[in-house]
Amino acid sequence: MMKLDLLIYAEKLKIKILDGKSMVWDIIRSKWVVLTPEEMVRMCFVQYLMKDRNISRNKIAVEKEIQIGDKKKRFDLLVYDDHLLPLMAVECKSLDIILDEKVISQLVRYNQVLDCKYLCIVNGVEVNFYQKRNSGKWDEIGIPI
Repeated sequence: MMKLDLLIYAEKLKIKILDGKSMVWDIIRSKWVVLTPEEMVRMCFVQYLMKDRNISRNKIAVEKEIQIGDKKKRFDLLVYDDHLLPLMAVECKSLDIILDEKVISQLVRYNQVLDCKYLCIVNGVEVNFYQKRNSGKWDEIGIPI
């Protein structure tokens, strides 16, 4: 597990109050969304990917729907490679959520559809990256991209 203080990116976010609710500008979806604790982590991680990892906003997807069996789910973030194939799925949790086996299991289930080489779970202060082995198991690794 690595430490990653995403709140340093909060000052880069556009935030406004609308009808008594805090809203944040989602630079990827080009729209205002309700600023929940999880959304704060998601938008700060997007800033981290773009500013520190030099990933183009065109290679990032936010909250797209996927079909897992007979259920519809939404992933938090997906990073595409240079050929626009899924490279890394990201599950964002609020600061008070512990990044445990339950969180990574959720992302592994999503990845049955996405088929990413890397997975990432983040809660705003900690981040874990994983890479799939040939055996199908996931190993924790350093920053892959």
